[in-house]
Amino acid sequence: MTENPLRKTVYIWLIITIASFVMIFMPDALGIECFEGGCAISFVSFFAVIIGVIVMFVYNGLASRLDKILNGENLLAHWTYTPEMWNEFTEKEFQTQKVETKPLFYIVSGFALFFGILFFALDHEAGFYVLIVMLALIVIIWLTSTIIPALNHRRNMKYLGEAYISRNGVYLNRQLFTWNFLSSRIENVALKNEKGLMLLSITTWAFTMTFGQEYTVRIPVPPGQEEKAMEIASELSQHARNRG
Repeated sequence: MTENPLRKTVYIWLIITIASFVMIFMPDALGIECFEGGCAISFVSFFAVIIGVIVMFVYNGLASRLDKILNGENLLAHWTYTPEMWNEFTEKEFQTQKVETKPLFYIVSGFALFFGILFFALDHEAGFYVLIVMLALIVIIWLTSTIIPALNHRRNMKYLGEAYISRNGVYLNRQLFTWNFLSSRIENVALKNEKGLMLLSITTWAFTMTFGQEYTVRIPVPPGQEEKAMEIASELSQHARNRG
């Protein structure tokens, strides 16, 4: 069976969580007084344990779903690609992702500048710090919108892709996209011809820490698999309607 990389993530966070739990009691063991940093170490370690448990819960759930996909449970298709086709998809996907991230950057930057300037105009002293935070947010969003497409492109260049498509998720080139975990769901499924490259496009929605967010995964359809792709699109669309 293909290796499940999410299991490694679970094990790594298990080690971090155990180490953080031990660190809670280290100040007492080493005789570090509370006001000399002992309480701060314990508090940070306790917070790290909470974060670690949450991350392990999420990744363990995702890893379990990936295990089922790799084991063939509810599997609809397993597609592999020639190096030529995968390289073509990689370059087109890179350009598409760069274009997709621009609207979010402009929207967030616009709101951040508006509120930053507004608070600064109302109160120069306190508003100055708000403006600095808003500018920092713009930089973070810019870095995110630049780095994520670059990292995905690097991954696609490093590995020759393959796609596992199931009723509950897609595993495309070491990335899992699922719509049966927590609040995630399918919003839309379509077949698209992007400059001669047939793509199975699946748009999903999931609740994030601040709001719901859509993400579209595009799966290249190998030559001769067009009819199968149409069947998958129809079945996943029906699946989405049933859940809705």
